[in-house]
Amino acid sequence: MAITPLGGIIYVNQNMHVAASTQNMQFNRYDVQNAAAQAMVNEKQKIVDEVRPPEELHQIDPEREHTRQEADEQKKRSKKSDATTKKMEEESGITHDDDGTTHLDIHV
Repeated sequence: MAITPLGGIIYVNQNMHVAASTQNMQFNRYDVQNAAAQAMVNEKQKIVDEVRPPEELHQIDPEREHTRQEADEQKKRSKKSDATTKKMEEESGITHDDDGTTHLDIHV
């Protein structure tokens, strides 16, 4: 037991390593727990991840090429039919505005 206040401070500081080691053990326990939890999460994530073969997107499909050619031909036919329809409308006196309004030009 200390006799003076200075002696009391020295006495308390001499036992400081006991409290510090207890606190270090507690912090180390938390560090180990965190490391173990992180390892468990990593293992679970490896189990959940699936590896599948890549999809073949760039392969040429002959049916698709055939349908594309048919679609192109259909567009050409529709453009030709639109042109002939427009020509017939102009001859009959039917006109269309930009907003889609139809006008008849009737002469008596």
